[in-house]
Amino acid sequence: MGLERNMFVFVDDINKVKRLASIALSLPFYVDAVSGRHRLDAKSLMGLLSLNVSEPIELMFAAENEDRAKFAFSEFEVKI
Repeated sequence: MGLERNMFVFVDDINKVKRLASIALSLPFYVDAVSGRHRLDAKSLMGLLSLNVSEPIELMFAAENEDRAKFAFSEFEVKI
């Protein structure tokens, strides 16, 4: 894996979690979700549902995909 970039998102209800997973699935590159010590594929709805969604989740992606990822997930972005 090369350089990675990140952003923080807040998805505090099931519909937002489903939408985030759907957006991640539509992207042709990897997006990982990080919460605490857990890092998983953001394209996995089941995985996302296992995270603590009462706090912001960190999304990780390759640096070369930063602009596309930040645009795709902008509706959920929070500044930390």
